[in-house]
Amino acid sequence: MTTIPELRSKEWERDTTYYWDSVVFLVENRLYKVPRYYFANYSEIFGSTFDLPQGSASPEGQSDDHPFKLHGLTCSEFDSLLRVIYPMNTHAQLYSCLTFEDWTSILKLSTMWGMSDIRQLAVDNLSKCMALRRDPVEYIVLAKAYEVVAWLRHGYQELVKRTEPISPEEAERIGWVASIQIYQIREAALVKQAGNRGFVKYTGTLTDHDVSCHIERVFEKDFIAAKAASQRHLPDFY
Repeated sequence: MTTIPELRSKEWERDTTYYWDSVVFLVENRLYKVPRYYFANYSEIFGSTFDLPQGSASPEGQSDDHPFKLHGLTCSEFDSLLRVIYPMNTHAQLYSCLTFEDWTSILKLSTMWGMSDIRQLAVDNLSKCMALRRDPVEYIVLAKAYEVVAWLRHGYQELVKRTEPISPEEAERIGWVASIQIYQIREAALVKQAGNRGFVKYTGTLTDHDVSCHIERVFEKDFIAAKAASQRHLPDFY
């Protein structure tokens, strides 16, 4: 009886697509071992960092003893990102378990690490979440933190049109200067709307058309800066 000679590993062919190296990350006091592929190929930061010469020392990320240390984030934030990059299921409602807080963490890390496609996914899902939450201050705060010009414009518009005054806590979050400017825009729009009727109590009658020209003029520099910054994060298909 003849037998087929067993191939040795050096004679085996590695698949060009599905043969991945792994990388060990340390976040806070927790180790993660994940495929290196996405971080190396779809992150501007990791793509360039992994290519740096390691010298004679043991390469970072190759073992539990020499992990790639990640600073400025929590395990919870990193978990949220990994759920998108490496999902544990394939059903249709792939992201249904992710909360507003999860998507905010994903936006933070994808922006910080130059993951443009994941960032756009986070922006799209957070836009849906915030449309339900209807908090204009939230739009402004997140827009300034993560350079999303559409959120900034929408937040200012909704805050100007809102009947409730800006609270001291909200003013702290968006800035006192912006808060004063929003009041000035509302007053100017109301004066124009009232015409010869003089002063009228605001009852929520202002529309986007009434306030948009004032907002564009007052916050023009903010919009230009946010738009320029956001261009850096556009994925390749945009």
